[in-house]
Amino acid sequence: MPVLRGISIGCVSAYLYASMGMRGLLANLILFWLPAILQSVFLVLFTDAALDTSTSLFRLNFLEQATGAGTKISRCLRIFVVSSLGMLLAAILEGLLAVIFAPVFLK
Repeated sequence: MPVLRGISIGCVSAYLYASMGMRGLLANLILFWLPAILQSVFLVLFTDAALDTSTSLFRLNFLEQATGAGTKISRCLRIFVVSSLGMLLAAILEGLLAVIFAPVFLK
């Protein structure tokens, strides 16, 4: 999904820049880049926690070396909730920015 979303944002960005010039670039920065940066930060945060938890579970199951696996799982679940809420807030921000600024830029 992130790859397809990135491709579609790239196509829309190219269209905005080609059709409206610098005004389209500014619209692109406000409407797409700001929420996308927030979503990327939360995605990387969760991916880091998931990878750490996954390697801990691998060690526990195959190497029988339990170094705080339970703690890492609960940490990963907490980070998942925080990341999900952050991505939800970024999506709401994206919608609000589109409602507010799309009529300004797309006149």
